[in-house]
Amino acid sequence: MKIQIDILKQDFDIKPDIVITFIDQTDIGDELCRYKSKLIKDNQNQIIGIKREKDTGAVFDYSKYYKFSEIINQNKVFEPIFVTNYYFEKFFKETLYKLRKLNDQSYLCKFNDISKYLYNITDEERKYFEETLLNYVEKLNNDEKIKKIFIISFPHKKHMNNSYKINVSNLIENIDLPKKFEHLNFTKIIRNNNFIGEDIYEPLDEASHLSELSQTKLIEYIFDYIFEKIKIDNIKLR
Repeated sequence: MKIQIDILKQDFDIKPDIVITFIDQTDIGDELCRYKSKLIKDNQNQIIGIKREKDTGAVFDYSKYYKFSEIINQNKVFEPIFVTNYYFEKFFKETLYKLRKLNDQSYLCKFNDISKYLYNITDEERKYFEETLLNYVEKLNNDEKIKKIFIISFPHKKHMNNSYKINVSNLIENIDLPKKFEHLNFTKIIRNNNFIGEDIYEPLDEASHLSELSQTKLIEYIFDYIFEKIKIDNIKLR
């Protein structure tokens, strides 16, 4: 997300007054399992990129779509040929990679690999995630054009029945957020107000995606809250 902010500003000239950051529970596992070994840093130890994933089977693996975008933008005349060649190359490389990794599935970072951090994490893993989050917080806080940042966290179903012991909301609470930050901790909001109702999640969905109705109510709640907060704090938008 830190890199995305730079891309919005530098490539699209988007310089927001208000930033709404949704930090999902699986972001803990993403940082520890998927990104930690792929970070690209400059001489000042600042993150400037992330190595592209190579069709590993990871959750939300977008490498195929990156390649298709590249083909469509650069090779429109020979697009069918390049797409076909891509699938041949993809099949060959995936097969070769899997043969080399027959006894090691850790590279996949599938949902079970990511969600395991919600049952338990070491002190070192907790510290790493909190430092990563703090690095992002400092990036936004140092941007003088950004007047307010809302961090949103939402529980998974297994948090509500206490099966998951690690909650990203608590990790956010552990950080001393600067003045222009505000954390909307929906674990607390739901338990205190039950503003959505009982059937929050899609049935039988282990990833705890919200039902369509719950998504609508959540978005309405967030924006109603933010607009009211902007008015109360007298934040002038450009």
